[in-house]
Amino acid sequence: MTILAAYVPSSAGRAALTFALNEAATRGEDVVVVNASRGDALASDHAMSPDDDARIRTEAERLGVVVGIERVIGAESPASQLLAAADRVSASLIVIGSRGRSTVGKLLMGSAALEILSNARQPVVTVKAEST
Repeated sequence: MTILAAYVPSSAGRAALTFALNEAATRGEDVVVVNASRGDALASDHAMSPDDDARIRTEAERLGVVVGIERVIGAESPASQLLAAADRVSASLIVIGSRGRSTVGKLLMGSAALEILSNARQPVVTVKAEST
């Protein structure tokens, strides 16, 4: 079984990744980290850097978790790309990060998170980023 973690280099992305790796270690599952974006993602601040890749692999190794990393750039929304990846790897769980939002913001959750929660075939865990 595989846990899929949505990752962008942000506090929310790191929170999702940490949860996914720890959950995988507990369950004895692998993790696939997906960094998805639309269009020219290499110029985006949402794209993973080589340092992000190295940190993820080091943390997974420390926990004894097998990790795969996918960078997906396409015409579809990042949420659609993430959902397709979850189906492709037969994910048992999808983990996404959440920025802390106001009461109104919580009702109007981001469009990517809403698309994932509304359309995922798998259970979805939303992890709140720590406040800084």
